[in-house]
Amino acid sequence: MGRISQIAQGPDGAIWIAEADGAVRALPVPGRPTPVRTLPLASAGLLFDRDGALWATTLGDGLYRWTGEAASPFEGFRQRKGLTSDYALPLLEDREGTLWIGSSRGLDRFRHANVVLAPLPDGAHDFAIVAEEGAAVLVGSRNRPLLRLKGGRQETLSLAPPLTAAYRDPTGMVWLGGPKGIWTLRDGTLAPGVPLPVSRYSGVQAITRTSDGSVWVSLNTPGLHRLQDGRWTHVRDLPGTREGASPLTLLPGADGRVWMGFAHNQIASMREGRLQVFGLPQGLDVGNVSALQQGRAGLWIGGERGLARMRGDRIQTLRAQADSPFRGISGIVETANGDLWLNGARGIVRIPAASIEAMFAGTSAAAYDLFDFLDGLPGVPAQFRPIPTALQAGDGRLWFATTSGVVTIDPDRIQRNPLPPPVSIHSLSVDGRPHRLEAGPLRLPAGARNLQIGYAALSLAIPERVRFRYRLEGYDQEWQEAGTRRVAYYTNPGPGDYVFRVLAANNDGVWNETGARIAFSIAPRYYQTTWFAAGCVTAAAALLWVAYLLRLRRVSRQIHDRLQERHRERERIARELHDTLLQSVQGLILRFHAVARSLGPGAPARDALDAVLERADDVMVEARDRVLDLRATARGGCLADMFARMAAELEAGPELSIRVSEEGNRMPIDPIVQDELLQIGREAMLNACRHAGARHIGIAIEQNAAYLAVSVRDDGRGIDPDVLDRGGREGHWGLAGMRERAARIGARLDIASGPGEGTRVEVQVPAAVAYRPRTAWWRRRMGRRRG
Repeated sequence: MGRISQIAQGPDGAIWIAEADGAVRALPVPGRPTPVRTLPLASAGLLFDRDGALWATTLGDGLYRWTGEAASPFEGFRQRKGLTSDYALPLLEDREGTLWIGSSRGLDRFRHANVVLAPLPDGAHDFAIVAEEGAAVLVGSRNRPLLRLKGGRQETLSLAPPLTAAYRDPTGMVWLGGPKGIWTLRDGTLAPGVPLPVSRYSGVQAITRTSDGSVWVSLNTPGLHRLQDGRWTHVRDLPGTREGASPLTLLPGADGRVWMGFAHNQIASMREGRLQVFGLPQGLDVGNVSALQQGRAGLWIGGERGLARMRGDRIQTLRAQADSPFRGISGIVETANGDLWLNGARGIVRIPAASIEAMFAGTSAAAYDLFDFLDGLPGVPAQFRPIPTALQAGDGRLWFATTSGVVTIDPDRIQRNPLPPPVSIHSLSVDGRPHRLEAGPLRLPAGARNLQIGYAALSLAIPERVRFRYRLEGYDQEWQEAGTRRVAYYTNPGPGDYVFRVLAANNDGVWNETGARIAFSIAPRYYQTTWFAAGCVTAAAALLWVAYLLRLRRVSRQIHDRLQERHRERERIARELHDTLLQSVQGLILRFHAVARSLGPGAPARDALDAVLERADDVMVEARDRVLDLRATARGGCLADMFARMAAELEAGPELSIRVSEEGNRMPIDPIVQDELLQIGREAMLNACRHAGARHIGIAIEQNAAYLAVSVRDDGRGIDPDVLDRGGREGHWGLAGMRERAARIGARLDIASGPGEGTRVEVQVPAAVAYRPRTAWWRRRMGRRRG
């Protein structure tokens, strides 16, 4: 035994050694059979992975792997197959099952592959695939002979390229088509080809066979070609389809019909010569139809813009966005458990059976698995020819063709990564300057505008597929989907307390729901503080209040000016009446007195004339009183005293009592306002005496800083509601006059009454109008200083 460099124990308990100058082998254990496999190379590293396979590195001969099965040999990996170097040393299996190999030129990674690339000749492209009996699959291409793949081995068949279409009918016969004709293959025997009915043509687009033995072929020429008993028939008339259309794909129906998929959102079924066409009016919206597959629940339809399902005559379309994996579908397989597999432009998609109904109903987001170039998928599937690009072999494996290769997936042995990735936040930059991360809450400077938060997740199986979502509590309302981006950006979040949280999912979509978090606060500038905002609000309120006072003062001054103008007009009218009408009437009365005295005491007309002169004197006195009322201004005495004098004049006997009350502090009242209030109160008292038959009248005066109010209440018979609604009796202007007087001084007049309930007349004048304007305090101080 040479010098031992490594020792490892297999899952069966066997001890394996690596000799520095000898071989990799198992040591004999008494009573236990010794594995017979040995690697006759010097090794520097041994490792049994979690699947029980033995890995051994060598010093110049690359890397070797043995699965543990007695019949299987050591599988070698060399630099010419992609290893960074044939001089390999250490081995490590991480927590996710990924194997890492260190070599003299770098680091290599090995992980389990769900997508297995089929061994095909170099340079082959554009593959037509079809399943044979059992696990075998036939692969044709444009530039290589027909191949049979089975059990990881390939067999070349004697059929020269190119092949553009392949189909296996229900009887087990395989139909192969290309520019040179159509061939059949059964039980390994290849039958001579049938020439195409169109000369100098590039290839066959699609083939299918119906239960009556007819073979239907699409040659991308107008219409459809039918082969029966060795004779071709050209079906040109396809009513309802676009002129010159030919099917892109064909599918036999269980009821003997032929399904055809066309460009521009059209499919059709033909049975016994009758054609039925479906398109946009029926809900089909997938663009060019490049895949048809019969499922348990209906017909699956794939196209360049999405996926659709047809049940009866009803079509549901799952319209895909520009970056969706459901675009460019040219192969569809529905497995026995109901899962749906699609070969699309972005990769191979698996939709679980439990998600299909909810996805088409729109009640939940599409839940799917995607296998793309990160899983080893080469190229993209063909969109025109050869199609279809997906099938399921007899052993249950799924096969998918692309423009650059053919891959297989075992749906029952898909390995998943169940470990959620650890998440960390590693950097915080404020306005381009790195900020040190600390254990406690971070305090960021005032005015921080641009935040960049860097984060990462430790998942090395397929790190390119690790996805993130983050949320800044105190700023974001919802979680932000970041995809594979590892930096979060925030612009001008403002002052406050924040918590940044980030979650991550591994390559198989297993989320770390705890994630990582970091708390920080941004200090406010002086103009972002609460006291500054409160000061601004206070200042704004003060300015509004000053503006309101100025406006109120201006309105009050306008009202006062109108009152003064009206008062001057009253004085002018009174003066004119006194100087003209009253003087003339007084002259006429004096002349009539002279005439009466000239008649003598015993004249027959003397008594009548004296009676007329007494009536004229009464009219003269009444007219003079009216003129005095026009000239009168309440400049002497307070409002309560004037109402008291007015009440004393009206109290003619014990059957009427009038009481005047006063509330609040007396303040100087504008004379015009006082006159109007006296006239309104006088009218209210006269109405109570003359029309309502009141026995008790109460006058209440209230003065405060907000308003001046005068209220006159009586216990009379009240005012008819109709009269009150009309504003007074026809020909009487008392109520209308009160309202006009109140409106002239900007007061509010309320009259409440009802039959037998008395009457309440209340007038309220704003303080800015009711009281005499006073000089501002700062003007008074200025005046005293000047003095």
